[in-house]
Amino acid sequence: MAWRSAQMLFAALAVRGALGYLEAMDMLGVNLAVPAGGVKVSDLAEKAAWLGVVRVKLFDFDNSKVVQLRKAYSAAGKRLSIAVALPLWMHTDKDMKDMLEVVKGNLDIVQTVFVLNEPCLHGYCKGEKGEDYLRQLKHITQELTPHKVEVTTPFSMGGIMKNTYPPQNSEFIDPDFMRRVVEILAIGDNTLYANLYPYLDIACNNLVPLNYALGEPPQSSVDGTVFTSQIDGDVKSLRYAIKKLDGDFSNVKVGIGETGWAHSGGEKPKNKTRMRIWDLSTTHYSNKFYANIATSLAHDQWTEQNLGRIYIFDLADEPLKTGHYPAYDGRSSSALVVSGRMKTRSTLLPGSGMPCHSQRHSLKLQLLTLRSMQFVPKL
Repeated sequence: MAWRSAQMLFAALAVRGALGYLEAMDMLGVNLAVPAGGVKVSDLAEKAAWLGVVRVKLFDFDNSKVVQLRKAYSAAGKRLSIAVALPLWMHTDKDMKDMLEVVKGNLDIVQTVFVLNEPCLHGYCKGEKGEDYLRQLKHITQELTPHKVEVTTPFSMGGIMKNTYPPQNSEFIDPDFMRRVVEILAIGDNTLYANLYPYLDIACNNLVPLNYALGEPPQSSVDGTVFTSQIDGDVKSLRYAIKKLDGDFSNVKVGIGETGWAHSGGEKPKNKTRMRIWDLSTTHYSNKFYANIATSLAHDQWTEQNLGRIYIFDLADEPLKTGHYPAYDGRSSSALVVSGRMKTRSTLLPGSGMPCHSQRHSLKLQLLTLRSMQFVPKL
C-alpha cells in the first residue's frame, strides 16, 4: 500500500520501548501532500491517526484539510499537532491574513506555521523578495508567539549552506541574511528547519557511501567530530553554522522539514544511466533508512545537537510529475511513499544534466571514505 514505509517507521519505534517510543513519536511527523487521482484527505487523515502520527505538516493552510484531520483524530481518540504553511504560490498579504485566521481559529491543534518552502531556491533570500519574506516571517511570528505557535521556514541545505565537510567547517552562504532569519526565530524560541535528502545525494553522486546515506554502521570521526550518518552530519553542520553567526544563538533548535527514501523506482529503465537510482529505490533500502531514523530517535542520538523534530516525506504516494528526476524518469509513475515529490534542489552536476539536491558531497567525500568510513560496495 502507498503508506507501507510510513507504517514500518512507526512500527519500528513502537518496538523500542514505551518511554523511548512516546518521546520519539513527539519528535516525528509526516508531510501530507495530497496526491492527484481522487485520493481523499479524509482517508489520509484516518491512516495518519491509525499509524499514531502526532505531527502532520501541510503544504498550505486549507481549512478543510484541518477540519478533516480534526475529525479523524477525534474519532480515533489520538493527539494531533498540525503544521500549516504559507506557500510560495499563495503568499500575498491577503493570503497571510487568511492563513492567520485559520490558525487562530484552530489554536488547539494548529501549533506550527511554515512560511514559504525552500525560499532561497526561488529567489526569496535576497533583494526585494528577501525583504518581503523577512517582513512576513517577522509579522507572523509577532502575531502568533503570544499564542505559543511555532513560526519557521524549511530551507534547502543546498540553498543556504557551504563547506559542509567536515561539519565543523560549515557556514551559511549568506550569513548576514541567515542571522536576520535566526534573530526572528529567536523571538518565539522557534526552530530552524532544513530539508535533507540522503537519497537524492547518493542518487546524484556515487562517491556517497551507501551506509552513510542509510545511517548504517560504522560511525565516522573526522577532526574530532563524530557522525553516524549523512543526516547526523547535516544536523551537526547546521549547528556549527549557527554558532558562527554574530550573536548568541546557541539555543536555536534545528529540525528536519523533509526527508525520505523512495521505496520503488517504477518500471525498470531502458536507459542504463538511470539504473543506479532505480537500484537504490527499493523497499529494502527505504525500510533500512526509516529503521535507522527510528533507532536514532528512540536512543536520543540527536539530543546534543538540540534537534527539534523530523518530518518524513510523504504520507502518501504521488503520481508522476514529469521531469522530477531522479524520483521519476519522466515516463513511468513511481510509487514513492515518503519521497514521492522529488523536486530539483539546487544545481546540476557538471555535464550530467541531472538535477540534484546539492554538490556538497563531492571530492571531499573521497577523504571521508578513505579516512574513516567503510565503503559499502557499489550497486
